[in-house]
Amino acid sequence: YGSYGDDTKIDTTYNCNFLLAYDTSAEFELMALGGQDAISDAVDDVLDSGDVSLLNRFVQMIQLKGAKCALPLSSCQSLLSMLLDNDEKPEEDRLAISEKDLLSFVPLILRNLSSSDEPDQKLYDLILTAIQKLGWYNLITPISAVMNSKSKLQDMTLSQFLRRVEFIFRAEASSSCSAKEVTTFLDLSCYDFSSSKHCKTPTFIANKSDRIDTPDTYDTLEGLVKTHGWTTMEKVVQVTISGCAAIDEKQNNLYREESTGLMKRAETLLRLYSANPSGRSAMQKLLCGVASDIVEKIEKPDKMRRSQGAGSALKDFDILESKEWMHLLLKRVLFCHGSQAIFDRFGKCLVVDKGALLKVFKHLDEDKTQLHPIQRDIMNKCLVQHSIDGGWKGKASEDFRSSSLHIRSLLSSYPRIACERDLSGRLPLHWSIGCKTPKLDNVTDIFNSNTKAVSVLDPVTGLYPFMLAAKQGCADAAFMLLREDPSLLSSGIAKMETKKRKRSNDSSS
Repeated sequence: YGSYGDDTKIDTTYNCNFLLAYDTSAEFELMALGGQDAISDAVDDVLDSGDVSLLNRFVQMIQLKGAKCALPLSSCQSLLSMLLDNDEKPEEDRLAISEKDLLSFVPLILRNLSSSDEPDQKLYDLILTAIQKLGWYNLITPISAVMNSKSKLQDMTLSQFLRRVEFIFRAEASSSCSAKEVTTFLDLSCYDFSSSKHCKTPTFIANKSDRIDTPDTYDTLEGLVKTHGWTTMEKVVQVTISGCAAIDEKQNNLYREESTGLMKRAETLLRLYSANPSGRSAMQKLLCGVASDIVEKIEKPDKMRRSQGAGSALKDFDILESKEWMHLLLKRVLFCHGSQAIFDRFGKCLVVDKGALLKVFKHLDEDKTQLHPIQRDIMNKCLVQHSIDGGWKGKASEDFRSSSLHIRSLLSSYPRIACERDLSGRLPLHWSIGCKTPKLDNVTDIFNSNTKAVSVLDPVTGLYPFMLAAKQGCADAAFMLLREDPSLLSSGIAKMETKKRKRSNDSSS
């Protein structure tokens, strides 16, 4: 109870262990109840003595006490090695253990692995040996128990996740494990790793000895996809890449993945994209993520990332200076798999950096005489898609705070660019008018480079350029375009009348 005059009731619970009787023959059991170190000592006694009766006593005790006698990883490995290698020993050194004993002991030892220990490669190898000797279905329950400990899931690292994935496929190859069971184990493993703090907050891996080598990881993934197919591996690939590509928000958005890893990710996905037509929809999203991450590095070139050495940091190199990176970014990833949002970000990088556009075009066209389709796409999808407002002051010089200046430079160097249709059949004039915030300067410059474009219907909207400008609320642009060819007005009216008659006929029929 509380102090004098205080009616507050305080309940306190005490946990005590009382030794009511002592049997000198039970010293082994009492010792093993003393925690992890004591369990390890008890296992050492069993191994050193080679006494089957002592092994039986130990197995009975862990069966009775359960979690109180949880086995450390090394002790679990030692006991399994003793049991599974027994047949290979000389006859005089073998333990008198029957197959029935093995069927009882091995699952029990596996089930009693400490809930905080994730199996390593040695334990997985021992489990595979046990599967070959005792059969898959005699061990599926303890294997599930080993994999489904909640305390392990919070600490699962990427290397542990991939080790588990490889074990599942090896178990399938060496036993009667069904494809359905493989899928179930893979799905659970993917869910477990995606729930891990190592996947969600990558600083844990970046600052510990388990730092991942993402190029090797992507090689492993590609090999697994080639062996087992995209359908089986899709979730594994997605979860692994999400872990490799995660950004550590607690450390000023440091990239967890090295630049070499990012390039390897792109190259691996591009090969998988070509080799697996059925998985292209999913891989398109992953490649779009690669494009976004590369543009992120261009947007913030001063971003710092941790190196392998503790406490050191490296400045990310300028991607626009690397011919290899530019080829990968422009010709294989960004303009093949990027989204308009990524094009916008890339366009802003080109506009606010005086030399960025020149670097890009240097890589696309060394002799400045031939037009590359991506040069057209840079103008259509990047430069004309936005105008720089006052919010960009300070990020660029006064001379290079407008996309119009870059477009004029582009049109001057490559006059034919205004006449080039893209894969959808659109001309640059259509793009300049149809963007979110049409800019009269851009429309005028592109129109002056190809005046015949005013009479070309936009294949996407089905409208003439002057009609598209009017729809966008750009009266000045609409008037300028219509003045170039006034006959388009009658053509547009006739076209609208035809559509109305068609709709009327369809409704009456």
